Amino acid sequence: MAIDANTDIKLLESERMTDTADGGGRMTGSVVDDGEVNNIFQDISRLDSTYGRLNLRKVYMAVRSLGTETYLGGHVIVTRPPAATNVSVTLFTTGSVTDVRTGAQNRIESYVTSGPLSAYYLYGNQPQGSKAISLFGRVESSLPEVGEVILLSVEDGAGVVSAEQYVRIQDVNSEVRTFTDGSGEYQRKIVTLILTTALRQTFAGAEASRLSNVGVATKVRATTVADAAQYFGVTKLNGDVFENDLEITVDSIFSQLVPSTRREVPISAARPGLTLNYVAIAAPLSETFAGGNPVYLQRGLFPRSITAVAASTTITGDDGLGNLIQGSTDRGDVDYDSGRLSGATITSVTYTPATTVSQSACTVGVKIQLANQGTVYVQTMPVLPAPKTLRVEYRFLGKWYALADRKGDGTLEGATAAEGGGTVDYITGNVVVTLGGLPDIGSFLIYSCGQNTDYVQRSGTVTPTTPAVEFSVANAPVEPGTMTFAWYSGAVLKNATANSGGVISGDATGTVVHQDGFVTFVPNSNAWPDGNSALSIGYTKGTGAAGTVTASATGPLVTGTIAAGGLPIAPGNLVLRVPATWADRTVNLYAKDDGSGNLITAPDRKGGYGSAPVVAGSIDYTTGAFSIQFGTFTANVYTQVGFANVGQTPKYTWESVTAVPTIIATPLVQFWARKAAAGSVVASEEVDFPGISIYLTRGLIDSTVPGSVWFSWGGKEYFDRNGKILRDLVRGTGVATEAGTIDYSTGEVRLTNYGASSGGSVTIKTLLTSNGTLPTSYLLFRTPGSPVRPASVYVQALRADTGALISATSDTGGTISGAGIEGEADHDMGWVKVRFGVYVTAAGNESEPWYDAANVVGPNVFKPIPVNPNSITFNCVVLTNLPLDAALLGIDPVRLPQTGKVPIIREGNVIVISEARAYTMPGSLTAGQVVTIPDAPIAQLEIVDADGDVVPLSKYTAELLTAGITMATPLDLSLFTQPLVARYVVENMRLVSSVDLSGKVSLVAPLDRDFSDDAVVSSALLFGDLQAQNPIFFDQQTWTGAWDNDRIGSGTTSEYNRTLYPLELVNKNTISERWALIFTSSTGGTIVGETTGAIGSFSTSLDCAPVNPVTGEPYFTLKKEGWGTGWATNNVLRFNTIGPNAPIWVARTVIPGASALEDDYFRLQMRGDAD
Repeated sequence: MAIDANTDIKLLESERMTDTADGGGRMTGSVVDDGEVNNIFQDISRLDSTYGRLNLRKVYMAVRSLGTETYLGGHVIVTRPPAATNVSVTLFTTGSVTDVRTGAQNRIESYVTSGPLSAYYLYGNQPQGSKAISLFGRVESSLPEVGEVILLSVEDGAGVVSAEQYVRIQDVNSEVRTFTDGSGEYQRKIVTLILTTALRQTFAGAEASRLSNVGVATKVRATTVADAAQYFGVTKLNGDVFENDLEITVDSIFSQLVPSTRREVPISAARPGLTLNYVAIAAPLSETFAGGNPVYLQRGLFPRSITAVAASTTITGDDGLGNLIQGSTDRGDVDYDSGRLSGATITSVTYTPATTVSQSACTVGVKIQLANQGTVYVQTMPVLPAPKTLRVEYRFLGKWYALADRKGDGTLEGATAAEGGGTVDYITGNVVVTLGGLPDIGSFLIYSCGQNTDYVQRSGTVTPTTPAVEFSVANAPVEPGTMTFAWYSGAVLKNATANSGGVISGDATGTVVHQDGFVTFVPNSNAWPDGNSALSIGYTKGTGAAGTVTASATGPLVTGTIAAGGLPIAPGNLVLRVPATWADRTVNLYAKDDGSGNLITAPDRKGGYGSAPVVAGSIDYTTGAFSIQFGTFTANVYTQVGFANVGQTPKYTWESVTAVPTIIATPLVQFWARKAAAGSVVASEEVDFPGISIYLTRGLIDSTVPGSVWFSWGGKEYFDRNGKILRDLVRGTGVATEAGTIDYSTGEVRLTNYGASSGGSVTIKTLLTSNGTLPTSYLLFRTPGSPVRPASVYVQALRADTGALISATSDTGGTISGAGIEGEADHDMGWVKVRFGVYVTAAGNESEPWYDAANVVGPNVFKPIPVNPNSITFNCVVLTNLPLDAALLGIDPVRLPQTGKVPIIREGNVIVISEARAYTMPGSLTAGQVVTIPDAPIAQLEIVDADGDVVPLSKYTAELLTAGITMATPLDLSLFTQPLVARYVVENMRLVSSVDLSGKVSLVAPLDRDFSDDAVVSSALLFGDLQAQNPIFFDQQTWTGAWDNDRIGSGTTSEYNRTLYPLELVNKNTISERWALIFTSSTGGTIVGETTGAIGSFSTSLDCAPVNPVTGEPYFTLKKEGWGTGWATNNVLRFNTIGPNAPIWVARTVIPGASALEDDYFRLQMRGDAD
């Protein structure tokens, strides 16, 4: 018998049509009557309409025919949305015919699931009931975003989870704190997260640590979209569409699933795009030690740089993720920052020493438009990316995803494989990515990376100064030839003197500058001062003067006159210091007289600035008039060399430049002088031992990079940590003895606790210097959450050339404009693009490196302004959702999108575009009359009279394909008012090829008719063919109690003859269940269903036909003739049945708003085909 769609296809209720925890369940025989008020949901209360509510109901699409005919291509759609604007209806299915509301709710709440470990750790224990948690991480780690969901997961060493809680971030605050441990000081970022919900239990954290891998029971994990449930619904067509169109636009591809309302979160002085770079500080080297587990190397190490290890376990290298490996097997751990190795007893290792540097990322953006929308992109970065720094972000269906070079091997990975992947070539800067989905039109594909071209390895290329004791006496100037020194070394008294030329001899060598009393004192190898000793100094104080004079400068030529109080000047007793700038650095230029009226350039005592000593001017000892012309410096400076992308990213590079310093027109010159023929006073003083000074980078303007210093001197190894110089590293703990300090800006090391030393020269093993920071003129970044409030984005930066502030704020349309800055902000998507510069006349500038024809507007061209990337900050106001009580909402919203919206139209979905229309039929219809609607084919038809009363099907027949209506014979319409009106629906059913956030939906096949903007677009919840089935049927020797779809153990010697006597099923009575007929004797036993339980007994001498209480007829019939002989106790016949019934969860969402509601009526349509 064929399936009659009018009588055999029904919408049936589940066991409990309620919002209680056990709502839903199995299918009943109760029909959901068409058109009845509250037939699925109860009325919406005033509280629900004010506060918001999610209601869930489970219903079934059921085939109720009396045979096993197939209902082909079964699916369900919503054909009419609620008229009330604050009510939405969404469909989904869990596939279970037995689950209840808690199961459906869990499926909804599983929108996000556990992802990779966060860069942050839980800071201390976080108590139950708290709505705020504290985290710690590296200073350069990106802050969590407002609205982001993170997971607190209690895990053991094997990764077994014993407790977890998902929490959503409502607000973010952070500060940088300094901590101290046995290895010295270090900094960590402390982040306080305000949560939308309270902690359900206490989560154990850890104290702050300098290690990059901290052992703690509670892991902080990022989350990734699992999208466990797919949702289906209805939306309006946005604009007319026409026959042959392959694209339509809808109002929205999303439906509101969870009620939400917004709040504002201010973000202040945030820095965009910090990266952490590992920078090699020397060529690969080897260390050998006594052995230990763990063991600390002298320096940190570059990821994936270990090439040889001597250990108790075979180790071939490291994987870049913090694991020591043998092939692909983990053998231990490596902390790249501290150089800690563990997991085996290690006695030697070959590696590349490295340190980490934090810097602003270089960014490149690709605007996604219809013409370039795809999943594969190729990009060349304007700088060569440093390993482990490249990051590619894209936005898909309203959510940002990131692919990153996490291992430092050039492989780009997402949180899951589904998010995409790619590669980066460190040599060429080429990046190839394959995205996990089509990026949203209007968004940006954002590439960002750090680069290491700012740094230079100095091991073997610089010569440190000879270690010396440096100090100034209290009573300068000093009469030449009068200074004596006495000190103790190893409790033995040592002595030295200085002659009239300032040369020290005796138990030390060095010099004395008589003018200002500056002493450079180098003890002999057996005479280094005891660390707690003092220097006894005797000398005769001369009469002199020190002060400043305002000079005049023309370029590098400086002229001026020493004040009368310092005159006349004793020959050989004048020192001058002139402030200047070179590139972006401040320098001090020194000169001294030679006793013959010449001024000679002298090096800067604190940093090595200045050319080699040359005669550069003169001094009149009587009048004090001086003139000096300083020479050139050589150093690396930035310069623009074009654009990395047409009209977009200015490309800067370092260039070695030799040039004179810049001196202001009226410099303030410091002088020290001793007067000629003046009186003198004998003086003496005790100078506390100031320590030993070593200038590692004398002759360089570059600064020293923290964490890169390692040198040997006097039989000891010295290295730096956070501004301290340490020695005597304890390999097993990483603790070392503090020996002194280092000034990174000048490269000066001051050793105050060096122990016994034999002196000698300094050997540099690792040392890295920085040219400075390459500027930028272009910036693309994401805000820490989206959307952002219109006109709330503020960006500021400092010019790299002048230090002047540049700033601007977005207007309501997202345009950013100000003096020296222009750009745009997409408030909805949360991206900001700005460039710094001004428009100048194009003519005459065509040969400039910054000129780009793409930047020409009329007669002008955009000229980039370089800004310091480390000075860039931004403010904005992020719009996030106000947390609502889960008990009142009916669902916990934490694991759902913060907007509460889910996509209902996706790539690969089937959609139905339908439009309701009406046709007025002729008056005075007669029996057998044929009326044709001029709009064939049609999909649905209903006839009403002029008063709206429905005309029953007995009065007519219809042919939908031709849109023909044949009136019945005989025909009695006396109860109806003519003319009658044919209400019909036209539709197209199409497969979606792609969607984007603008609402554009691309179709696989073109439309075959026109639709107006009155049409609706429904996404179809597909079930496929529906038919009573028996897919699994087998015997088993022993019933184990396990409901497996494969035989467990052996089969029985007896058989049921399924070929001649198949299991008899009827669509109406069959349910989806796993059945077991368990023998309790040789001739019968118990009928058991996995979810229905024991429902009766069976006998091999009778037909087995247990009754379905819903229909009063058998679930199935197993004929007695099919049983063979030889059955025994505990044998079992196992089979499954599948009922032609499709479980549907219907979600009604009430969005908070006014309590008065419009009509919340909606219409479901069950669809399919039958022979």
